[in-house]
Amino acid sequence: MYFYYDNLGFPASSSPPLSTHDKHSTDGTSLYNFVSEKRCEEVPLRCPVGAKLTIGSLEDTEYKDRPAVVNGWGKFYLPKPTKMEVIGYAKGTTYPCDQLVLMTCEDQKVYGFDGEELHLVASSPRQMVREGIADPASQSYYPGEAFKDMVSDWLGMCEH
Repeated sequence: MYFYYDNLGFPASSSPPLSTHDKHSTDGTSLYNFVSEKRCEEVPLRCPVGAKLTIGSLEDTEYKDRPAVVNGWGKFYLPKPTKMEVIGYAKGTTYPCDQLVLMTCEDQKVYGFDGEELHLVASSPRQMVREGIADPASQSYYPGEAFKDMVSDWLGMCEH
């Protein structure tokens, strides 16, 4: 996924979407490069009032010593396995956690993890900065949700 800087200080997406993991981009516009360049910068969010986004990578979050847990968010919560990239965390939200760890993936949507559930909190990083974090989330996912259809499919096969 390539991003270009907008006047809000967070990148605006362009098309076509490419990998968020383009560490070798030479033009400095990949999300990876943006997060690296803006690491530890705080951005006030419009919603909820008083919330702040701290731009950063996995190493900047309370999950820095648990990369396997973070890797599982894209595999065990969403309906389809998805490679996710941490873009920072938010503090001062109404979610039941100190740090709402924020990630994005190829679809550019922003997900937040509150310690128990994964929440769709914005349709893009740009929307998150412009409008804030959705609360309640537009959609929430629980651990194992990725397998719920598999179980019903399996049970359906067993009945025949």
